[in-house]
Amino acid sequence: METGRQKLIDWLTLVVSALVLLSAAAAILAGALSSPRPIFMLGFEVVILISGAFGVLVGRGRFGDGPAIALLCVAGAVAVGSLLGYLCAGKRIGTFDLRPLLFARCAAAAVLALLAGVIVLRRDPAHSIRALLRGIVFGVLFIGLVGGLYAVRAQVFAHGPLAKAGMVIVGGVVGLGLLAATVHYTIKAFAPRSELRAVQNAGK
Repeated sequence: METGRQKLIDWLTLVVSALVLLSAAAAILAGALSSPRPIFMLGFEVVILISGAFGVLVGRGRFGDGPAIALLCVAGAVAVGSLLGYLCAGKRIGTFDLRPLLFARCAAAAVLALLAGVIVLRRDPAHSIRALLRGIVFGVLFIGLVGGLYAVRAQVFAHGPLAKAGMVIVGGVVGLGLLAATVHYTIKAFAPRSELRAVQNAGK
């Protein structure tokens, strides 16, 4: 049963990653043939192409020790690269609206991230869920801090350069701390098997 589930995860990873790879190849071709060429978008499409190739390798079992963290990286690169490429291209190539491609890529990235989560939960639910929940809490606090500072920036800046500097320094230090904690616990939740075993052995 477990082997069957793993095969399904590998198959879904392979198919979704292959579709991402093919979409990047098509976008690169379309961008190269358009005038003017969206240079920055083409750069992001190359990143997405490479990410899709890595996803295909994960689906074929080439990253057996850390498939979850590999998939999470692929998902992040696809989502962020697609959004930045979409913006750099002016939201279209020629007369072609890039929004459907952006939405499809974000959906593919979400599927890959979900598969990474499934891999982690099947491996060691207690350890991974604790770390992931902590990462989510710190991430929510980070977003709340950034949103709060953005909302009050005009009022603070109106009090002069000293207040502005104080907000930037204090907000930056606290924000970097929250962001670091978010990244740390998220990576810990999706850590490769070898690192997970080392943590478990250290706790014994």
